[in-house]
Amino acid sequence: MRRSIVPTSDMQAGKHSRTAEAMAIIRAMEYRGQEPARRILTDPWAEHFIQSHFARRLVTQRLSARLLSLLTGLWIPGAQEYALARARLVDDLTLQLATQGLRQLVILGAGFDTTIFRLQDKLRGVRVFEVDHPATQRVKMAALSRIDTPENLHFVPVDFESENIAEQLMMSGFQRKRFSLFTWMGVTYYLTNEAVAETLTQLAGLCAPGSHLILDFASEAVVAGATGGRAARIGLKQARWLGEPFLFGRDSAQAISDLADFGFDLITLYDQRKLQELYCPRGRAPVDFMYIVWCVRRD
Repeated sequence: MRRSIVPTSDMQAGKHSRTAEAMAIIRAMEYRGQEPARRILTDPWAEHFIQSHFARRLVTQRLSARLLSLLTGLWIPGAQEYALARARLVDDLTLQLATQGLRQLVILGAGFDTTIFRLQDKLRGVRVFEVDHPATQRVKMAALSRIDTPENLHFVPVDFESENIAEQLMMSGFQRKRFSLFTWMGVTYYLTNEAVAETLTQLAGLCAPGSHLILDFASEAVVAGATGGRAARIGLKQARWLGEPFLFGRDSAQAISDLADFGFDLITLYDQRKLQELYCPRGRAPVDFMYIVWCVRRD
């Protein structure tokens, strides 16, 4: 049996990912509730993918969106800042690589990602592949019927328990020899060690030398319950409640070593301090137990 590269508890029951919807709510809250100068990310498309009518009504009104953002910050401090800074960083790195001849962007576990819309003017010459479970993609495609969808967007539905991601990508037109970027964000911590290793093995086979990979991971100590503040405790509890508990964590040195074993060399490790310096206005800070790695496939 294939091992999943995305959490599948809800999707096995034919439901879309609840964490994907939660991320769309956070991005919509930011767009509607924050002044432009205070925004970490500007995403006017996110609200189209919120399935809960009540949640959509809340986040599309300025005052209620601002109040909801404030309450979320008190409940899980730094969680929304991290989710927004993570997306902003991927945007910036994608744009940087686009100026260097990027030809393919693969978004693993895409959920309700809106990268293709935020960057559409800069990605016209890039083929964008969104890989996710069919249950989540069905919901997204239904929402896209209300939006003009770029022609270079390709959906790759994959039942991760029975299908091979590499095979499905190749069948959808992905070309191994082209300069590519793979992003795998908001996923690893919901998987087993074995599932993460299997996915990295597949990615190593798909990536041409010089192609790039961006992924994030949680602190091993936090996932194990050995340490962590309020945000970590509440965040892990919320993930369990959503049916997608945290299973995988690494300390930063071990993560870099693991990636090297799969043929990926570190370019930059982004921790709380670096993300805050890059993207967070005064008074806003991401959680301190999440890390992002930007690496390149070794020649």
